[in-house]
Amino acid sequence: MKSPTTRRLGLLLVVALAAVGVLAGSASASTWGGAEQRLVDSMNAERRAAGLAPLAVDAELQRVARGWTDVMAREDRLYHNANLAAQVQRDWRRLGENVGWSQRAGAPETELVDRTHAMFMNSPGHRANVLRPEFNWVGVGVRVTASGKLWTTVDFMHGAGQAAAVRLPPLAPGEFRDVTAGPHSAAIKAIALRGVTTGCTAERFCPERQVTRAQMATFIVRALKLPPAGRDFFGDDNGSPHEAAINSLAAAGIANGCAPGRFCPNAPVARGQMASFLQRAWRLPTSTYQRFSDVLGSVHQPAINAIADAGITLGCADGRFCPSQPVRRAEMASFLARALRLV
Repeated sequence: MKSPTTRRLGLLLVVALAAVGVLAGSASASTWGGAEQRLVDSMNAERRAAGLAPLAVDAELQRVARGWTDVMAREDRLYHNANLAAQVQRDWRRLGENVGWSQRAGAPETELVDRTHAMFMNSPGHRANVLRPEFNWVGVGVRVTASGKLWTTVDFMHGAGQAAAVRLPPLAPGEFRDVTAGPHSAAIKAIALRGVTTGCTAERFCPERQVTRAQMATFIVRALKLPPAGRDFFGDDNGSPHEAAINSLAAAGIANGCAPGRFCPNAPVARGQMASFLQRAWRLPTSTYQRFSDVLGSVHQPAINAIADAGITLGCADGRFCPSQPVRRAEMASFLARALRLV
């Protein structure tokens, strides 16, 4: 059974988004720190990976975006700024806007910002605004209310002037632009150096994205260096780049599929399912010692206890494991790094 926090987060990931583009015909750059700059950096990392020029921060767009975020936060209502075109007084040719909110009990502001960015990039309309080639200016407003809800407005503009080029230092082996600190950073670097992951792009790891069952298969096959399978086990993974890994996992007795003849490769991996994958992959003895309060009755309970006994997991919080919560890429890195004894 899903915990209330998990259910609420799932709803947020679905409904807390909207996107709009406004057509028409100079801007002064401004910078700021904290959550707003983090979101700008994340968007520019996406644009660099796509071969696009980065967005420069515009002082007027910043003012408009912050003002609209304050309106949404005050009204506790997600909607677009109908007066955006009138409020931007500069000589613009095209405007666009992404708005969203995110909330998870106890989550730090940085995590909520990263989740918002991930939601934008996983939604075609919002992604199009972030990666629209002609946009060269941006303004971001981020506000956190007393309830812990983080509201975000991103205003894009194609205006006069060209955003300055950004020259970044080369990355060291195992490093990614979007992983600089945090509890999973050492694990991410460790599995990258081991060849278990190559990131979501050449320079980014996308730590907040959910892991699919197919992706999990590839991670485990690389981690254990499993040999190719001699046959095809499932009919719903044909053509997937992870098909060979899925078959290797099945041949090794690690994956049983989601239904007869099906693997459900695009479904997200829940933490309980991941525990069973890891317990079978590393052939850990199952355990009856009850470590977590929210796994009673779960088919994955013995596996969850097993990976806890092996030191692969510490749970999600407060004596819980959150078995129905999807696994994020950063969490996956820590699970695998601990299983491989790399951290």
